[in-house]
Amino acid sequence: MDRQRPQPGPAPAQAARPRGSPRRALPPALTELLHAHIAEFGVQPDGRLFVGERNGGELPTMTIGRMWHRARQAAFMPEVAASPLARTPYDLRHAAVSTWLNGGVPATTVAEWAGHSVEILLRVYTKGSPLGYLAVCGAVPPGWRLQSR
Repeated sequence: MDRQRPQPGPAPAQAARPRGSPRRALPPALTELLHAHIAEFGVQPDGRLFVGERNGGELPTMTIGRMWHRARQAAFMPEVAASPLARTPYDLRHAAVSTWLNGGVPATTVAEWAGHSVEILLRVYTKGSPLGYLAVCGAVPPGWRLQSR
């Protein structure tokens, strides 16, 4: 690994990425943190960055939940930590995808970034309605009303 400033894009861990799995662009700050982690701890033969202490395999879901809870408590003011904001890591993913759609990023691009098909993206993030997508993008034609299911 060279000493230049980390840039978004392929990292050493991607060498073990399964064939056909999508590449993801990362913000430079996160890329820098991941490079530092890899330099200190390396990666597993299968490409994973983090492994379970007891089994050397996947991190247990409960461990991830406990660490996420601790991180929220440390990062947020008490009233925010008590709220549902970013209660799970998935909440951040959902918020990012919704924000991209709301910001007008094309659904095909958002689907690629999220690792979804456009069909799944629209079903999950627009509640299954083609008009839901238009609403997310602020493009509902005048006079049309959206009805909740």
